[in-house]
Amino acid sequence: MSREAIIDVGIDVSARKLDLSVRYNKQWVHAEFENSDHGHKAIIRYIIKRAKSARVCVEATGIYHLELCLALHKTRCIKVMVINPRVAKDFSKAIMQRSKTDAMDSHMLAEFSERMEFISWQPPREDVLELRAIARRMDALARQRAAEKNRLHVACSKLVATDIKVNIRHLQRRIEQLQSKAIELIEQDGELLKIFTLITTIKGVAELSAIRIMGEILVLPEDMKARQWVAHAGLDPRTFESGSSVRKTTRISKVGNARLRHALYMPALSAARNDEYVRAFRNQLIEKGCKPMQATVAIMRKMLTSIYGMLKSQTTYKPELFYQANSNA
Repeated sequence: MSREAIIDVGIDVSARKLDLSVRYNKQWVHAEFENSDHGHKAIIRYIIKRAKSARVCVEATGIYHLELCLALHKTRCIKVMVINPRVAKDFSKAIMQRSKTDAMDSHMLAEFSERMEFISWQPPREDVLELRAIARRMDALARQRAAEKNRLHVACSKLVATDIKVNIRHLQRRIEQLQSKAIELIEQDGELLKIFTLITTIKGVAELSAIRIMGEILVLPEDMKARQWVAHAGLDPRTFESGSSVRKTTRISKVGNARLRHALYMPALSAARNDEYVRAFRNQLIEKGCKPMQATVAIMRKMLTSIYGMLKSQTTYKPELFYQANSNA
């Protein structure tokens, strides 16, 4: 197989698969891969076999493109460009792409890499990725601890119950050790410490929750808007209507980062208890007919947009604005 000097590759990213298009030997070639570590390695091998170097164009798709971009960025002969979805949509209109499929989108991204200025993607800082890894490990251990506590309630054997208690204490110590490491990492960096200090000014957001929230939001592109943060977390409303008879209850999409939603849930409950403005906001929603869970989700969404505004303006949390903005709306 002959190798070209350089090729432009377009990869359309979805939750489970990756569609790749490349112009090779003057012909367009399409291939599909899994969106997993195994699939990322297969893509790298596929590209290296066909060229000495490559420029890969990827559309930003929330949580799904980051791991792929990190894997490609680590390969010396591959450069990565991540473009805004709106830019990709406008470019597809400019080249008069009438249909939309995953394969056609990857083809369009490859053409974007060929025709437009290539701006190399810069991955998140190593300390931010390390913080995210620690936060996710803490979350995994917390889930194991919760599962063990549930088993303890139904344990019929004293020996088994003792063993479960020992494991719970062990998991708790590991979580505390990781939390200490995360705090140490944050305190070593002035920017991370400033963000951590701002987020913890929110009533209901303690150190553990702040670490988990930071681990998920700090890897997001800087040009994302507040609504995109909400959509990234899967907290955007999803309406389902068809004809005149089908009108399902509006729910959140849940198409996004479940870890970020999980990190916001307990702070939302705590804020509703301890923050008079958040509690007033919750009561107002319930009076209007919202269920308690719907009110909690609304608090989570508002809390996320509040964090976005605080980081952009570098200001501490102002609880009186939480209820005013929503009551006026």
